[in-house]
Amino acid sequence: TVIYPNPSNDFIKIETEGKIESIRFINITGQESLRIENLKQVAKIDVSELPTGIYLVELAIDGHKIVKRIQKVVN
Repeated sequence: TVIYPNPSNDFIKIETEGKIESIRFINITGQESLRIENLKQVAKIDVSELPTGIYLVELAIDGHKIVKRIQKVVN
């Protein structure tokens, strides 16, 4: 599973071999900032509205959870 570009200011792209069931963006205080469900193997996600900071991206793919770290930078 690949997430790029990282850091990003407007969009990120997620590529994986399985079906993405859900994506959660969790900020450093543990709050869910964004949730998206039922995506394809390649997804382009608009992160331009997220505040600048570091996020954990929790992906549910084919019944498995994967957690990646991304950084959202100023536009």
